[in-house]
Amino acid sequence: MGEYDWSPSDLTPMFEMKLASYSKVPPGNFRYKHPISGHEMNRHAWQLLLQDVRAHCAANGYPPVSDEEIELQMCQRFGDKIARQYCTGDGVSVRGVALGWQEIWNGTKVIASFIIGGRKVVEREEAERRAAICAPCSRNVLYAKPCGGDCPDLAATVSAIVGGEGTTLDHDLHACSVCACSNKAQVWVPIEHLKRGITPEMLEQFPAKCWKAEQLRALEG
Repeated sequence: MGEYDWSPSDLTPMFEMKLASYSKVPPGNFRYKHPISGHEMNRHAWQLLLQDVRAHCAANGYPPVSDEEIELQMCQRFGDKIARQYCTGDGVSVRGVALGWQEIWNGTKVIASFIIGGRKVVEREEAERRAAICAPCSRNVLYAKPCGGDCPDLAATVSAIVGGEGTTLDHDLHACSVCACSNKAQVWVPIEHLKRGITPEMLEQFPAKCWKAEQLRALEG
């Protein structure tokens, strides 16, 4: 991810994470990746980045993005050393970063255990719709794969969920930094099973346009 080591693993709520200074330019400049379009903006000045984000939202009819959301995303994308230098957080440990395949495996097993018996998945159209939202999302992150790919246990778990299915965007689906699930797997899972692995704190961390958050809130009525 360039100068940024972006693979957040600390699932502690991070709503208070913010930049320590708007005048101190971090390595790689001030950046924001829009969760819907996937468009990444990069500026050497904070105010210029804000202008770009507002203009992008207005031009595409997207809801406004708050300054706090931009700061939060930047801090989540920084690696450990950079985050400690450029971000602050009330009660938050910015150790950022090393989502590994075992963490993704553990998160994915939570949903796998509820559906392996009947293995009923959502319709392909819905899986593709979800994948199209996940692929450009700022929470769709790479993770450490010491085996060079999805390690055997994780690959077997994903296969147990989706069988021979797969979306046309699988090559862009990695892991969700909020719930630690494989996105390749969870886009196929009915929401009533996904809800079992989500805490109220996690629910608040999903982006505004996340399909999972929308469906979970709909279930709650």
